[in-house]
Amino acid sequence: MSDRPWGDRPLERSDVLDKDQVADLLGLKPSTIDDLRRRGDLAAVQFGRHRRFLRADVEMYVLATRKRGGDR
Repeated sequence: MSDRPWGDRPLERSDVLDKDQVADLLGLKPSTIDDLRRRGDLAAVQFGRHRRFLRADVEMYVLATRKRGGDR
């Protein structure tokens, strides 16, 4: 078992998403993605001034929300 969220394979470009890609994937506004990140609900990686999201973290967020029933 790997300690990397994307598994044992090398990281690929498709594993790393920007805010707009995450928003498009989830059908949300980019500002909502910012809110989720600020609250700590959605993990992000920062490279200088750029924030990126791992697809695996986005998938884990969706699964965790689904398990809670989506109620907030």
